Amino acid sequence: MILNKITLSTGEAIKQLTFDISKHNSTWEHYCSNYSRALKAILNHGLKKDNFFNPRAKPILFLLRHYTEINLKRNYYSKVGIPIINSHDFKVILDGFKKGNMIIPNGYLNLINFYNHDSDGASYKYHLNKLNNKPFFSHDERIILVEPLREFINVNSSDDFIIDDICPPFDYEDKNIIWALTLHAMDWDSLGVIKTQYDEVIGFLLEMIIHDKIHIHDIYLPLLFLIRHSIEIGLKSNIQEAIENYSFKTKKNIRNIHSIEQLYNLFIGDNGYKSLINFDKMSQETLTQFNDYSKQLENLKTIMHELDVNSEIFRFPVNRENNENQLHLEKDTIYKIINLYYLTDTFISYTNVVIDAEGLI
Repeated sequence: MILNKITLSTGEAIKQLTFDISKHNSTWEHYCSNYSRALKAILNHGLKKDNFFNPRAKPILFLLRHYTEINLKRNYYSKVGIPIINSHDFKVILDGFKKGNMIIPNGYLNLINFYNHDSDGASYKYHLNKLNNKPFFSHDERIILVEPLREFINVNSSDDFIIDDICPPFDYEDKNIIWALTLHAMDWDSLGVIKTQYDEVIGFLLEMIIHDKIHIHDIYLPLLFLIRHSIEIGLKSNIQEAIENYSFKTKKNIRNIHSIEQLYNLFIGDNGYKSLINFDKMSQETLTQFNDYSKQLENLKTIMHELDVNSEIFRFPVNRENNENQLHLEKDTIYKIINLYYLTDTFISYTNVVIDAEGLI
């Protein structure tokens, strides 16, 4: 994980990551505000830097797609007063607008068509489609973000349709910008690479917070989701490698699991491939590190699982029954999460490498 520019133990870092739960609101407006501000910080910075977007492609695409979805739901709720049907499928959401005789600007419809690569946005979070076990994107596929960003900029917010400012105007004909905003699918061809991309965006947002360029309360929801998803796909990558390389057997289809607790158990818990490791052959130094990392990861897993069991609370203000989601954060919870995330990233990323190098399975 890219946190080399950040020292988490300083008083300033702790202060910047201290959270006031009174700032949280379970409303569509609040969630849209958090996600749009994260996008604005990312896009404002990325348009001024060379090669910023491609190494962070999947999480940026996720954030753009997710904002497009929750902003639709925000607009529906603001007009009708009840949540739209609980679906991530743009087709289903748009049907709800049609039944309510509500108009969506053409530019926003163009955005939906652009980001509608699959029914629920999984293509921007994972590598393989669980329905056919094939990559969501072909190896030579490219995504050019110039047009959708232009659509975002040109859709004007009004009483009829609200939209947030997420990106400054830029020269749409500039070849260097077009190239910078061209994302290459060949560069995200595994869960491990996708995890690294999520870590890059997390690291950037943390730098912005700790260097006091943006406030934690403005972007805590997307930040927590990105961290949670990075942990999820990191664990899935390890488990999949164990299934392929160590003949680890499980009846569970890990692509259908989003619970960090369940994935943790398949990694180093009671049902995990930890049981296959020959600890008698492990060096004392490695054993000590393994036990320390295991405890830290267990603590992280427990916090994240208690906060958000199924990866929904950080993304939506209501649950599947349209009841308000409750987010229980103490003032130091986000700091604890980030600190444990930083400490366990090596363990999640390199445990299988160490196992192979030392011949422990």
